[in-house]
Amino acid sequence: MMWDGNWSANGWLAILLTLLVLLWVGLAVMIVGLVRNSRAGSTSASGVQQASSGHADEILAEQFVRGEIDEAEFTRRRQSLHNTRGRCGHIDQK
Repeated sequence: MMWDGNWSANGWLAILLTLLVLLWVGLAVMIVGLVRNSRAGSTSASGVQQASSGHADEILAEQFVRGEIDEAEFTRRRQSLHNTRGRCGHIDQK
């Protein structure tokens, strides 16, 4: 790539093409990341609340099935969970 102490045209061309490819690859990775993040979950507060309460419902149901809580406690906690609407709900542990 060096000829008489100077870079040849082929050397500069190789460097510029490499940088151009890296630029396009970087842009493609950023676009794919943004699209995946936007599709991964809702950005609205209600979407976040629904996703987290769905997971919390599953945990609550598992506790009920295992007999860790009774039906009255299950009902109380489930109502409390669904009444939080965007706030961080706190469920007291016995």
